[in-house]
Amino acid sequence: GASSAAKSVVLTLQEAEEQDLQSIIGDLERQLAAASARVEAVKGQWPAESPWPDLCEVINGDSAGWQHETCGEIERELLQLQMNNKCMTRQIQAAEKVEKQLYKT
Repeated sequence: GASSAAKSVVLTLQEAEEQDLQSIIGDLERQLAAASARVEAVKGQWPAESPWPDLCEVINGDSAGWQHETCGEIERELLQLQMNNKCMTRQIQAAEKVEKQLYKT
């Protein structure tokens, strides 16, 4: 009856959330690969004796640390909001589906 329908909806929501996370992971992996390829392409254009400080030192330095933290926090918040949005959308759809099933009984 309605209880089994509700349980199947919960499982479906969990499966959908897992699929969303897998999709996001795939997107992030593709973005990382593309960014890494761009960095490697640029590195090839640098002179052998670079007048600039080591890029890794600059990126990991104290002056850039707060930017890394801030961007990381914003990205985590964005990811959480995207996941919440998808979850709420699925919950609404599931509730509408259960409601239709209840009206049929």
